[in-house]
Parts: sequence; structure tokens; C-alpha cells
Amino acid sequence: MEKKQKTSLTWQLILTMVVIVAGTVAMCWFFNTTFLEKYYIFHKEKELKSSFDQVRLICEKQGDSSDDAYVQFERICANGNINMLIADQDRNLIWSSYSSAQRFQMQMEDWLYGSDRSRVQVLSSGKDYTLLRQTDERLQSEYLVLLGTLKNGNNLYMRAAVESIRESAAISNRFLLFVGAAAIVSSLLVAFFTTRHITKPLQQLTDISKRMVDL
Repeated sequence: MEKKQKTSLTWQLILTMVVIVAGTVAMCWFFNTTFLEKYYIFHKEKELKSSFDQVRLICEKQGDSSDDAYVQFERICANGNINMLIADQDRNLIWSSYSSAQRFQMQMEDWLYGSDRSRVQVLSSGKDYTLLRQTDERLQSEYLVLLGTLKNGNNLYMRAAVESIRESAAISNRFLLFVGAAAIVSSLLVAFFTTRHITKPLQQLTDISKRMVDL
């Protein structure tokens, strides 16, 4: 009987620890799946605005047609995983990170000056920029797009794919599931070995209490 009570107490403690760990993992996974993509998109919006400020500063100091400026433009695009295009007021291409620069420019101008703007959502705007969310049904893709004006009057177009953000969030959620499963298994093993050391002195105290009562 005493052995059964000891075993029952051990498994109760093990179950409690596993439930706590599993509950924590489940809560983290819920918040990840619900809010992580939104957080990534919010972060990317801030990154586009920050990149716009960096480009404006570079153009003010070095112009937008110098080799040094081009290197810094490439670094900004690579670090932020964005595409960028600079065109003058007559829509002549000055610089682009896109391999098919003219095609990219046509897409951007179609969003700007095209007749169908129903799939363009304005997210925010400032004195020299407008941040949009655009849906391309042909490619079944969404983009965050920043349209800005440099101090010399030239136009700046920046674009980041929402799909890559979704993919990053999905990868993070899958990784969290693996980590959660490993945490549950680890907690089960740790709980099994630690509770044996915890329940043993508790059982001894119980036995002593019973003997004292019997006396």
C-alpha cells in the first residue's frame, strides 16, 4: 500500500511538471502563430522607413549617381532583403537593385499611375514618402511598397515581399514545435529522476508521522 502511495505521488509530480511545460509551450506557440507574422510585417515597415532615411542621407551627401552611393544602396538592399529603384522626375532609371530593372520600374509605375488601384492599401505616409501594401493577383503575392521623394526631386521605390515574411514566421513556428517537443520529453525525464529524490524523504516523513500516531 505504501509503495502504491509513493508511486502515485511520484507520477502526480511528474504529470504536474509535464503539464506546466506543455502548457507554456502551447501558449508560446499560440502567440507565435497569432502575432509573429504581424510583428515581422510591422518590423519590416519600420525597416523600409529606416532604409528610406538612409538612402536620403546618402543622396544628400554623395548624390545618387556615384559609385560609393551605389555600393551603399546595394548594402541596404542586401541587409534588408528589399528591392529598390531610383528614377528621375522624367521616370528615367538611375539605379536599381533588381536584375530586370526596366520590368521592375514598369511594375512600380503601374502601381503608381495605373487605373486599377483597388488592390493597393495605404498603411502610412509622411512628408516625403507613402507606405503601401499591394496585392499582385497575377503572381498571387503581396508586397510592402515604399514610394518616396529624394531631396533632389528624384523618385525612390522600395519593395519587400510579404510572402518571405510569412515563410520566416512559419519556419519559426515549426522550429518552436520541435523545441517544445524536446522540452516536454526532457521535462519528463528530469521530472522522473528528480521526483524520486523528492518523494523519498516525503515518504519517510509520512512513515515517521504514522508511527508517532500509532504510539
